[in-house]
Amino acid sequence: MLLTADQVPFYDRNLGGWFLPDTEGRAHVMGRAEAVELIAAAGGYTTKGGR
Repeated sequence: MLLTADQVPFYDRNLGGWFLPDTEGRAHVMGRAEAVELIAAAGGYTTKGGR
């Protein structure tokens, strides 16, 4: 399954939360569990240090 950029959440360290961008450039707050699930579906979940 191929996801577009507006379907992949990001974490904002300054705000301390997960967000999902939309096609107009806004970001919507979302829960951590849902964000991690979407990142895994996109094939891009790694941890710092690569272990």
